[in-house]
Amino acid sequence: FPVTINELLKYDMPYNLAYEKHYSDANQKMYDMLDEAIKNKTKTLIWDQTNLISKARMKKLGFIPETYKKIAVVFHVLDLKDFMLRNEHRKNKIDQGIFNIFRNVIDKNYMLPEVYFKDGFDEVRFLK
Repeated sequence: FPVTINELLKYDMPYNLAYEKHYSDANQKMYDMLDEAIKNKTKTLIWDQTNLISKARMKKLGFIPETYKKIAVVFHVLDLKDFMLRNEHRKNKIDQGIFNIFRNVIDKNYMLPEVYFKDGFDEVRFLK
């Protein structure tokens, strides 16, 4: 299954169809890679999932041993007007691996959940 945008482009299918078709396999691969990293005592793990709700974050952080320091890094989010302008400039760049994000995806995910220490983080860093 595809693991990068360039590999996804080879399948010549819209993002939403690719997501439906490959999500389960990609999710399993993510957990397999996490297990392998922990078994190999990898010192630094970066897990990039930006739009998780608190309950999902707590569940996923539960897979990481207590010996790791769990740090959330929160980036500044553009206001919706600026985001939509940027998204408009992404059109017609699929050959470069750049996808225009469908409006229904933006509407469902634009307001990112807040990050809390209670989710299981040892530290929360806010970047601008």
